[in-house]
Parts: sequence; C-alpha cells; structure tokens
Amino acid sequence: ASRRVLLFSAVNCLTVVFHQHETGAATPVVPAGGAQLRKPELLQVLTDIMDNVNCYGGVLAALVATLLSDVMNSDPQIVHDVHSSGLAKSFFDMILGKDIESRTSL
Repeated sequence: ASRRVLLFSAVNCLTVVFHQHETGAATPVVPAGGAQLRKPELLQVLTDIMDNVNCYGGVLAALVATLLSDVMNSDPQIVHDVHSSGLAKSFFDMILGKDIESRTSL
C-alpha cells in the first residue's frame, strides 16, 4: 500500500509539472514532458502500472492516463513514441479489460 501512495504522489507531481497552460510570455520554463516520457525508466513504470491495474488500482491508472493526455496534448510528436514503446497498447488493453480477462481464464 505504501508503494502505491508513493507512486501516486510521484505521478501526481509529474502531472502538475507537465501540465502546461497557455498563459503567455511570463510563464516560467517548464521541463518538457515529452522528453521525460521518452526515457525508458518512466516508460517502464507507466507501462507496468497500465499492465497491472488490479495491483495498483484504478485511481493510479487514471492519474497515469491524465499524465499521458497532458503530455501528448502539449507535445503531439510524443504520440509516435507512445505507440512504438507499447504504452498505447497497455492503455487500450487496460480500457478493454484484457488483463483481467487473461488472468481469469488461467
């Protein structure tokens, strides 16, 4: 349970940092979410959460989906990387419940 809380806090912080508003020239420089999402370590963690929603919980998976949405909206070029890394497949499998179906058939 404590790992889920730490992951939730970390993903929540990333979501806040990477969420970019159109506020004008006075906006401080924000690290690019797309550049961070291209890092294999972050991709692996996000994919693991999406692939194991039954372990991490729906709230954390929903927060990861929000993070992905924010990053892809601010940096549309990351969409290719999200698909090629398998993260998009993990997301769609989660939405379709394929992970749950495969485990109940075992």
